[in-house]
Parts: sequence; structure tokens; C-alpha cells
Amino acid sequence: MLRLTTALALALTVSAPAAFAQDAAAAIGARQAIMKYLGGNMRSMAGMAQGKLDFNADYVKAFGTAAATMASSYVLLFPDGSMEGGNNKAAPAIFSDRAGFEAEAAKLAAAATAMAAATTAEEMAATFGAVGGACSSCHKGYRLE
Repeated sequence: MLRLTTALALALTVSAPAAFAQDAAAAIGARQAIMKYLGGNMRSMAGMAQGKLDFNADYVKAFGTAAATMASSYVLLFPDGSMEGGNNKAAPAIFSDRAGFEAEAAKLAAAATAMAAATTAEEMAATFGAVGGACSSCHKGYRLE
């Protein structure tokens, strides 16, 4: 299941910018699919970081790698005119402070890359906070309530 979901989310991240450049609703849908993927998996990562779920190095590596790739290209899913339509929660600051938004995505990519390299539960837990912090920081500045 993780492999299929990861493949789908990665495909959206890589192909969506060109495909959705002219369709705001489709761009919003692609962004939301990726956020749902990341958020759903972050719950599992939290369980591992807290010791509530068994550590699974393969899962951590797969998710961390996918999250880093998605974060690096996620910013491309915000073409001009993609603020209208759908259940959009993107803040206008994404467009007025593009450099800041891209910096937030880069922080997530770096944190997720570090988490992907974790080979023990302790290493994973030590890197998990940076991933969650990068998510929260971006949401505070670039996501509407």
C-alpha cells in the first residue's frame, strides 16, 4: 500500500505542474492529495517517534525520501491563477512571498532527507521534530485557517 500511495503522490508531484498550469481546481486537488499523503504518514511517523508503533526502517526511508521529493517540487503546484476554486487553503503569501515559501519547502526537504537516513528508532525520533516543525512553520505562514 505504501509503495502504491508513494508512487501516486510522486507522480502527482512530478507531472502536475505542467498538467495543471491552466486549471486552478486541478492544481488545488493535486496539492491537497499530496498534503493528505504527507499528513497521513506523519501520524504513523509520530507513533514511531513516541514508541507507540514499532520502528520500521524501510517505511521511514520510503516516506522520508518521498516527502523530500514532494517538498522540493511542491512549490511548482502553485502556478499563477491557482488560488481560485475548490477547497483552497493556500494563503496569498505563497505568491507575494515566493522566496519565503520556497525556503519553507527547502527546510522540509532537508528535514525529510535526514529522517530518511535514520536506521534506528532513536535516530528517527531525533529527526522527526524537524520534519514536524517544518510542516508547522510553513502552515503558519502559507496556509489559511
